[in-house]
Amino acid sequence: MSVSVTRFAWSSLSAACALLLVNACLAADGPEAQTLRAVDGHPLTITYYPVSSKAGNRQDSPVVVLLHGSDQKGRILWDKSAPARGEEMNLAQSLNKDGYAVVTVDLRKFGDSKVAGDMANIRPDDWEKMSSSDMFAVKQFLYDRHQEKQLNMNKMAIIAAGPTAPVALNFAAADLAMPPHDDAPVFENKTPRGQDVRAIVLLSPEMSAGKLTSNRALNVLRVPAAGIAMLVVVGAQDTADKGNAKKVFELMDKAQAKNEKRVYMVSPQLRDRELGLIGKAPDQVEVPIRNFLNKHVKEYPSAWRDRKNKVTG
Repeated sequence: MSVSVTRFAWSSLSAACALLLVNACLAADGPEAQTLRAVDGHPLTITYYPVSSKAGNRQDSPVVVLLHGSDQKGRILWDKSAPARGEEMNLAQSLNKDGYAVVTVDLRKFGDSKVAGDMANIRPDDWEKMSSSDMFAVKQFLYDRHQEKQLNMNKMAIIAAGPTAPVALNFAAADLAMPPHDDAPVFENKTPRGQDVRAIVLLSPEMSAGKLTSNRALNVLRVPAAGIAMLVVVGAQDTADKGNAKKVFELMDKAQAKNEKRVYMVSPQLRDRELGLIGKAPDQVEVPIRNFLNKHVKEYPSAWRDRKNKVTG
């Protein structure tokens, strides 16, 4: 082989490797489907939208967990939804572009989170398992990404719809009550394990799902010291959900301190419900959601910190 041919072959190989490296970097920064295991072993499928590795202060990036509603299609309704009129991206994509790490979730028996033998219908106790098992698997995933300095798990928001509203609320209440690691003699120096959910957005919320109810969780979350912000969204023409939405809002709103504003309710001129509210009237739905998340999550003053147990690692 001549020198010129050898050089050409080497340069071509180098170019191909460089292209593969670029594509790999792009893929690493793009959304990726991953399989988790719930606490009880049930497989869960999520899509993870990481913040770009080129972003400054990536470790302080907020994170939004997007839960589906009652539609069996699950998270694909977030991942594959068309952009609203006048928008270039859907909500998951636009939040990610705005600097949020985003995780869309198929809770058990929804979307791709199904196993052989799963009943077609959701059992009444499945909703409790979604809150106590599935969501804590999602949090473990966020912990791992936090430790890799891809995001700040202490700046977390959840968007839930319809029957997953009780799932989000009960998880947030359990997370709020989680004690820290016993890794320091003084309480203030102990490494936290919970208190990471800063804000919750509820679309057409239901008060119960199967055996899972919301009242007790709301009574925990409404305490001003908890600092949980909430945005309730319900269509003005949605007669089926207006009652529950108003009940959630009023229960949270009554507990607000006079000098703070952390609980909101918006009623877009729509009859759609759950994820059907997304993409129809962005100025009445997506814009208020983004403004709410920016104020109560993105701007929340919490710097990244190591969350490993200082004693056991």
